[in-house]
Amino acid sequence: MNVSESRSPASDAHPLNLRELAPHLRAMLADEDWLPACQDLDKLDELLYRIDTEPSCGNEVPDPDVALLIAAHQDFCRFRRAMAARLNTPDDTPLHITPDEWLQLRLRHGRAPESLEPYANYRAEEDRFHVVD
Repeated sequence: MNVSESRSPASDAHPLNLRELAPHLRAMLADEDWLPACQDLDKLDELLYRIDTEPSCGNEVPDPDVALLIAAHQDFCRFRRAMAARLNTPDDTPLHITPDEWLQLRLRHGRAPESLEPYANYRAEEDRFHVVD
C-alpha cells in the first residue's frame, strides 16, 4: 500500500460544490484584470446563471477546470495585493497585473513578491508595476 492509499483526501469529508464557489466565481468575473485568463466567458456566465436559477445545481461538484481557474484567480489576487503592498501603492489606486505577468513571475520565482527580491528590482508607475532584471 502506498502513502496516497493510506490517507483519504480532505475533499472526501466535504466535497466542494457550486454553491460554495458562486461568490468566488462572481468575484472572478468582476475582475477586469483577470478576464483575459477566462477562455470561455459564456460558459462561466451560464454556470453562474444556473447556480442562481436552479437551486439543486448548487449541490453539484464543479468541473475541475472551473475550480482550478477560481483557485488560480485567488492566488492572482493574493499576489497582486502583496505586490501592491511591497510597492507601497496607495489603497485607492489598484495595482494592475495581467494574468500573463502573474503566471510568469509565479512560475519563475515562487509564491510571493518577497521571493522575487534576488531576481529583480521593482518600481511602481501609476497603476502598473515594472520589473527590471
